[in-house]
Amino acid sequence: MSEYKTIVLLKVMKDMDENHFRTIKSLLRKKLNLTKKMQEDYDRFQIADLMEDKFPNDAGLDTLIEVCQSIEELKGQVKSLKTEKAKAKRKEGEKSNIPARRRGRDEPSSSQPMSTTNEDLEPESGRSTLNSQTLGRGNIPKEPSKEQGYQQGPKEVMVLNVTEPFTYDFVEDKMMFHATVATETEFFRVKVFDPALKHKFIAGKIIAISDYFGVGGFLEIHSTSSVSDVSVKQRMVISSTLRQSASATPKIKDLFSLPKGTYVNGEFVVIMKNERINEIYYWIGDDTGSMEVVVYGRLTRIRCEPGNKLRLVCFRLTSSENIWLLRSVRHSYMQVINVRRKFYQR
Repeated sequence: MSEYKTIVLLKVMKDMDENHFRTIKSLLRKKLNLTKKMQEDYDRFQIADLMEDKFPNDAGLDTLIEVCQSIEELKGQVKSLKTEKAKAKRKEGEKSNIPARRRGRDEPSSSQPMSTTNEDLEPESGRSTLNSQTLGRGNIPKEPSKEQGYQQGPKEVMVLNVTEPFTYDFVEDKMMFHATVATETEFFRVKVFDPALKHKFIAGKIIAISDYFGVGGFLEIHSTSSVSDVSVKQRMVISSTLRQSASATPKIKDLFSLPKGTYVNGEFVVIMKNERINEIYYWIGDDTGSMEVVVYGRLTRIRCEPGNKLRLVCFRLTSSENIWLLRSVRHSYMQVINVRRKFYQR
């Protein structure tokens, strides 16, 4: 999967001009179930994430090749894309032939059960129900549950926590907020792109969500009609263990073992700061280690000093020159908690 997505991002999306990118979003609107707002707002990374969810076999590479063939200016890329696809397929075949004892700890052996194509294409809501039944009350998930693509719902959830609405696009004055919600057996991270829904997202309140999208590990809500109140008689018991799991800050040493592209939430102590042109580097630390956090754009206006505690929401785990770091993205949220604490010196 990563080979195909790399081709989609670096060989197709990266050098494509804005006009061609808008054309591709328009042509794929129905296949990706894009609302008008999503079609306008989504950047190349979000479209690539959505294609990875929608087309689990090849991250949508075949679909993009087909679209490129229909656009005169992009026809020249088709041959090279087919060549890259063939290389990725060969690598996939070679990897599947590696003896189990030589595989990395994250690579399943051929004797282990794998998701089938049909299973991957099922609506995630159906699989989520199975997961809930399997989990039971005794098995508390440590990671947020994920759903893929359009979900009709409704899904009844309790709001656990929510950020304040913030402007993520100053040019077009677009606002959103983040929330964490849960059923009795699992929890989800949510992006809400209509600030008018803030009054629905109150900690402890039970709501029903419908007509939403699962994208990149988040549930995305774009319309006020997607959230409705639930009868006041409705009860939902969320265990304290599940609540703690949903709001837990990961240990920094554990971040190094997560895959690139993971989105991280948590509260961390700032131990050092380095301001540069258009970006700020923070070093965060705990009793297990330290890590860099790179902040761009609007978030550089937030005043934060060493000793403060930072609440980070939707920061992307990545690496640069073999250095692991957290990087702010378009929908990142950052809040300073002005409590000076002991630094963890490394």
